[in-house]
Amino acid sequence: MRQHSLSLLMAVGAVLLGGLIVVLAFSSCSSKAPQQDQVSGEVVASPEPAPLSDPYELPSASPYEAPLPAIEPLQIAFHKGYHNVPDKEVPALGALAGLLKDYRFQAILIGNANDYNDIQRNRALSYQRARAVYDWLLREGVPAEILTIASGGTDGRFVGVQAR
Repeated sequence: MRQHSLSLLMAVGAVLLGGLIVVLAFSSCSSKAPQQDQVSGEVVASPEPAPLSDPYELPSASPYEAPLPAIEPLQIAFHKGYHNVPDKEVPALGALAGLLKDYRFQAILIGNANDYNDIQRNRALSYQRARAVYDWLLREGVPAEILTIASGGTDGRFVGVQAR
């Protein structure tokens, strides 16, 4: 009975709406008439087809993308005349390293020094400080390609920029 009503529905759709037959024909393709087994002669029913998904349904597994975290400039306080990363700055640098590894932000490491009355000496110390932070971040697994080193001196001018 179901097969007959489907055929009638297809015929009515063809007569009344013309182009709708394609949609009805496609939707009826998945329902088969019961088949007769050639050996036993029994009628075997076809399994019901899986329901079609709703084309307007939103995917259920769409991941929510959280906004990127805001990163404030981090200032590292070095001891006068030294370029080694102070122990008290390690937690802040560790947090920065985690963000850089997770989100791959581009980071510019700007060294600065005004420890001496000699501009050349301050410029050298500025670079050494930026390089010390760079090396520390590399050891923590931050990719070199997202880090850039810049250094300045007492006058605040950048004297060296190295992109890795």
